[in-house]
Amino acid sequence: PHLFAYVRTHPGDTSDRVLVVCNFDDSPQSLEFSDLRGQGRFRLDDLRDLYTGVRPESAGDALDVPAFGFYWLTDRRP
Repeated sequence: PHLFAYVRTHPGDTSDRVLVVCNFDDSPQSLEFSDLRGQGRFRLDDLRDLYTGVRPESAGDALDVPAFGFYWLTDRRP
């Protein structure tokens, strides 16, 4: 309930996707990728954060989002 997540695609290239995840809580939260049904297939191993340029921390099939943190994730290669 403390996470807000959505997927954006480029109007001209629907394969160019960004998964935005924001944590509005003062403690870390976890997002299960199985909760993203219908949003396309994201592989956690392929994602990197557009803001920092690094891969986010994960545990299994879940994304760990730090307190009041956010990610702009893409699986597109630079």
